[in-house]
Amino acid sequence: MLPAMRQLSLDRINSVSPYKVWATAQDNEYNFITRSGVLYGVSFMEEMKIADVQSYQFSFARLNAIHSQFDDAIHQTLMAIICEFFNANNDILIYICDTSAGKETSRSRLFIKWFDEYEEKSRFIIKTASTYIKNQGFYTAMIVERTNKHLAAIIDDFDNTANLLCDK
Repeated sequence: MLPAMRQLSLDRINSVSPYKVWATAQDNEYNFITRSGVLYGVSFMEEMKIADVQSYQFSFARLNAIHSQFDDAIHQTLMAIICEFFNANNDILIYICDTSAGKETSRSRLFIKWFDEYEEKSRFIIKTASTYIKNQGFYTAMIVERTNKHLAAIIDDFDNTANLLCDK
């Protein structure tokens, strides 16, 4: 049995994040609030193993009804949290955009764009796929560090699983 996800260091996150991040009462959940008052939540939920490496579904959501204009500090804060996940854990992140809201294409594209703009993007491999589960489409991304010793097997397993889910 693999150990549970290690907690993220708020000190390390907040040393590079433009917004103050705090842990919630729930395990593996973190929040931050923007200067315009938008409350965001970031959480990590244990998922399946990919090539015998634990994966975690990464969730990022606005938690209140306040809307704001473009704010690059959101991207920077989110990347600080994700990088700390990998500093603390040698696991895999899975990002899923469901199609129920009709904004999945733009959300998926934005998420990938944030990684493309990240100064340490060469640290990670990101694989994307469009999948179908119970007749509902999903955009999926897998994020893993290039230094993961199981990298080749992880990529093969992800690709094979994505191909199976696309065929259904």
